[in-house]
Amino acid sequence: MQVQQRLFAEAAEFGICCGLTIPIVDRRGHVAAMTFAAREPSAFRRVAERYEQALQLMAMCFHIHVRRPIEWWTAFC
Repeated sequence: MQVQQRLFAEAAEFGICCGLTIPIVDRRGHVAAMTFAAREPSAFRRVAERYEQALQLMAMCFHIHVRRPIEWWTAFC
């Protein structure tokens, strides 16, 4: 099974059938991703269209707060 197929199969096991993943790359090249997912495509589409910019802002804020401990930890590795 290919990686993509396995990813979708695992998501289906949790009842996830649609979603949006926002890749986040910082100035040092560190990569993170934030995913918003739902069970029903129509509900997800409605929310994603209405709050598209807010979802992107949430992902950026999440990355900023998560990255701080990572940068601290990598200074010692």
